[in-house]
Amino acid sequence: MDALTEGTLAAARRVIEEVVMRQFSPGVVAAVEVRPWVFEDEEDLWVEVVLVRPFSEAEREKKAGLTTTLRDRLAEVGERRFPVVDFMTKAEALKMKREAARPY
Repeated sequence: MDALTEGTLAAARRVIEEVVMRQFSPGVVAAVEVRPWVFEDEEDLWVEVVLVRPFSEAEREKKAGLTTTLRDRLAEVGERRFPVVDFMTKAEALKMKREAARPY
């Protein structure tokens, strides 16, 4: 697999953001962050979807098919890295950032 460059990461980020925003109702997704992630010598894409509020039942069903849709769209632009998707609310994201900033 080709190395992940700033250009290929930016292209993957555009595709991922487009798919996520189309998959869910307007006003549900606050932010989408994409970064490289290495697990067991495989380079993947870590996708963090920050939600304004928890999903409704209908949105949970759309969530189930997101990884497949992402993989298909990424493949169309030549990106074969696996998108590992994590969902959290804004409150959960803020809590994680506060905990990460605490001195130990």
